[in-house]
Amino acid sequence: MQAHIRHATAADIPAIQRIYAYGDAFHRAEAPWFFGEHEGPARSAEYLSAQLHGDSSAILVAQEPGAEPVGLLHVSVRTAPDLPFYTPRRYAMIEALIVLPEAQRRGIGTTLLRRAEAWALEQGLTQIEMGVWEFNITAQRLYEREGYATIRRALRKELPGPAEEGDE
Repeated sequence: MQAHIRHATAADIPAIQRIYAYGDAFHRAEAPWFFGEHEGPARSAEYLSAQLHGDSSAILVAQEPGAEPVGLLHVSVRTAPDLPFYTPRRYAMIEALIVLPEAQRRGIGTTLLRRAEAWALEQGLTQIEMGVWEFNITAQRLYEREGYATIRRALRKELPGPAEEGDE
């Protein structure tokens, strides 16, 4: 059974929060130094409502007939900083792409990506970007299959903590 992709509505906010909670837990398990624990939804209903109703963003959901949404893609319009060394441009940024485990490996992520690309073209944009964590190999493979290429890497190094008194 193929999932239907559609623009999310206010009625979808609890399902969107549930899907984000899964994505947040996945990321927290892999990078707890970056993603912290929190009480309640990490994205308020007000924040999500603004994303749903704004002119420069969209949340798409994947839903099978008679079921709750099983995936989402959040995309927004970005503008390059107004500094002389940047080329002026507007582009789409995929803020999040999450598919629940029970719906993975069924083409939902691919379909969501393609719908986001269509949305970007409707906004008059000709570039789309996203970030992906190094530990998320499955997502990296999907993005590469869909023609996305790495343009930048972020690096990190753990430094020894400050010496405790008496450690000298």
